[in-house]
Amino acid sequence: MTDESEKQRWDAYFIGPHSNVLRNKLGLRNYEKLRIAEYKLRALRQLEIERGDVEIPRTFDAAHLRALHRHLLQDVYEWAGEFRDLPVVKDKKGFVAHQELETWLDDVGRRVRGLVWPTMARREFVENISAVYADVNVAHPFREGNGVACKLYISQLSELSPYEIRYDRVSKERWDQAAGATLPPGRIATAANPWPMYAVFERISFEREAPPGLAEAARLHASAYPQQQVGSQPTAARGLGEQPERNRPRGEQNHNGHSLA
Repeated sequence: MTDESEKQRWDAYFIGPHSNVLRNKLGLRNYEKLRIAEYKLRALRQLEIERGDVEIPRTFDAAHLRALHRHLLQDVYEWAGEFRDLPVVKDKKGFVAHQELETWLDDVGRRVRGLVWPTMARREFVENISAVYADVNVAHPFREGNGVACKLYISQLSELSPYEIRYDRVSKERWDQAAGATLPPGRIATAANPWPMYAVFERISFEREAPPGLAEAARLHASAYPQQQVGSQPTAARGLGEQPERNRPRGEQNHNGHSLA
């Protein structure tokens, strides 16, 4: 693929050669209006997923992430659920090569399914959830909507464990700083650094609260059988929805330096 053909592909995402507005199903040509519309429509679709109104197999692989993204942004972009087919660089840091995305994320899924999440101690959970997040983050598989799809994926993963993720316990600035630090320098990423996320997930991971009826049963059970415990049941994640960004710069570029929104 030539540099010129790559530029043409990136430019095709926008409504015009000098615009920062992505082509969209809504026919919107104003960045601010698209930003707000995308947020509102995505929030409704996210609620459908959280209520269980849509069937998305939780395989934690490429197909799982693609299905989440497709449902979240199906009302806004034709390419919802499709992996990018070009390299991308952000702040002089690269992501997984587009040719490797399927393999990379399927490997993440295999590692997730190989871990015993229901019995993890909190420290073990924090370490493993940080590693999984870093690997999905460094993939950056979509043109837009990577953040919300990744957070929803992680929230669903946490439901396999005794812990829940409360995204509202960390500022956007702190989250973005840590997430950016998981990326290696260079145009193509072949590994992720989970360490910057440890402190974040330590802060936002909480023991899952049992529903009132189950909590009472657990209390009675514990009083009768002090050496045994009854596990809690999953509840909805807190603070999962991402607020729309107010001033998102054209900070991403393809690897030849062409700017993206």
